[in-house]
Amino acid sequence: MRRLEVKAAGAALGAVASAPLDREQPRIRRSSRVREPTVGRVLAALLGTLPVTVLAAALISRALPAGGELGFALAYFATIPLWTFLVCRVLVARTSTRAWTWCVVVSVAFASALYLVPQHNPVLRSSSPLD
Repeated sequence: MRRLEVKAAGAALGAVASAPLDREQPRIRRSSRVREPTVGRVLAALLGTLPVTVLAAALISRALPAGGELGFALAYFATIPLWTFLVCRVLVARTSTRAWTWCVVVSVAFASALYLVPQHNPVLRSSSPLD
């Protein structure tokens, strides 16, 4: 009797497993943060963020009160991480128009700030015996 129950249960499970689902499969939504890379956004990320990075590094070098070699070194070493961060942020923009607009607006802002910020150059005293 027990064998009959096991065979019946196995047949019932097989029938259930092979039966098609009557309801529709739920659609899998894509995350809003995952975007297919388009040519415009890739170009904006690679070419549009480079002027932003260079202008930001120049602004860092110019605005630091230390100035001179220290300001140059800090700006130089901040360039690669800043560019990497900006490339990653521009690639997740909704459209290529937004990515390019952001790059242009920030470049203009940094260029105008670079023009307006005075350069801090400490007066270097010469230790030359001729002075």
